[in-house]
Amino acid sequence: MDSSVFNVVLSQDIQTYKEKFDKYLNLNHSLDSIVFFYSDKIIIKDKNAREDIVIYKDEIPVIAKLLEAEKLEQLEQFFNTKKARVLSNREKDSILISIDEIYSFHKKSHLPLSGIRIAIDPGHFANDIKTARVEQRLLYFTIQKGNKKDTVKLLEGQLTYWTAIILADKLKQQGAEVLITRPNENACAFGISFQEWMKKRKDKVLDSLYNQHLLTYDKYKKLKTCSEMQFFNLFFKEYELLQRSKIINQFNPHLTIIIHYNVDEKNNPWKNPTFSNYSMCFIGGAFKEKDLDKMINKIHFLRLLLTNQIENSEKISHLTMQYFENYLNINAAKKDDAKYLQTVCIPTHQKGVYCRNLLLTRHIISPLVYGESMCQDNEKECKALSEKNFEYNGYKVPKRVYEVADAYYNSIIRYFEEVFFKNYSSKN
Repeated sequence: MDSSVFNVVLSQDIQTYKEKFDKYLNLNHSLDSIVFFYSDKIIIKDKNAREDIVIYKDEIPVIAKLLEAEKLEQLEQFFNTKKARVLSNREKDSILISIDEIYSFHKKSHLPLSGIRIAIDPGHFANDIKTARVEQRLLYFTIQKGNKKDTVKLLEGQLTYWTAIILADKLKQQGAEVLITRPNENACAFGISFQEWMKKRKDKVLDSLYNQHLLTYDKYKKLKTCSEMQFFNLFFKEYELLQRSKIINQFNPHLTIIIHYNVDEKNNPWKNPTFSNYSMCFIGGAFKEKDLDKMINKIHFLRLLLTNQIENSEKISHLTMQYFENYLNINAAKKDDAKYLQTVCIPTHQKGVYCRNLLLTRHIISPLVYGESMCQDNEKECKALSEKNFEYNGYKVPKRVYEVADAYYNSIIRYFEEVFFKNYSSKN
């Protein structure tokens, strides 16, 4: 049995893709001078207005499947060779034969998620105040508790990891094979803490990239001598996120869950609690012109355009938002709740679900939900998140963290029942 067809659009006319482009991908018409739709083809132009990639209508089913199944290095080679060339029928047949069935679905037991692969990415990684300050993911302020004042200290990397551990356990009990991108709450995606990476790997990585001409001399020297916070912002943040996407894509998941906890943007610099509280989910899309400057980003753009991954991401995100609202009792974020929702996001038709071109929403090759379940700095949430008052499998966590994990869990179960398995059955 092969479920790879689950995400591949088998027959649509070009107008349908144009509508999808406008709905999810084209932020403020930024791509109008780069991407063109004709009755028989889709064209992506380069910065010099030359045709860089041309996809002909009858090639779309084959290329859509290729975009989901092939490794990125091979995809770059393929598109650099194809350009505007028309694929022959023999080439199209050869592609279909050569694609590994990496999304195959084989039920191994009676459990409802048997045979399903789910990747979980607990956002951030700081497990101590020093690293959290470097990562800029520390909430540390005083709140009033009755007649006395108390200090709240929240590290988002801890909250996301605890949420991931609980969610993973609940999914495994239903038969799913689960990957967590960080091995423990103190580790980044490289398997060690940020401080260990800085001591043991920083120089070797920078030297290697410089020797491969992937860093200029000026950038190399700056990264060698700048502060930890500068180094994190200039290099490590993106470098580590790319490692997360690599780990996830090697796992070939049927679904990816990216876990974050938000803050009220208008409460900056977060020295006191806020009365605001909202949740949101991000999916891919919302490209700007500069986002298509490299071939790799054009490939990710085409995958979102030509497959059903973005629609399925919207479906799991919609279900997740329902549980955030009804189970966690947190309202969906409106566009004016945060500046970035207005400037770099496209709102979908689902309440609280936004297209946003984050590195992970772009690079991960599966349907996904990037969840922001609540504002940590909310006056009630910050208290609830700072109390380890709930035990799960011998692990002491805030009860609110368990509830967030349970919200994700229930949305995942519904997604596979109502979307994935129904779609799979209809294809077989």
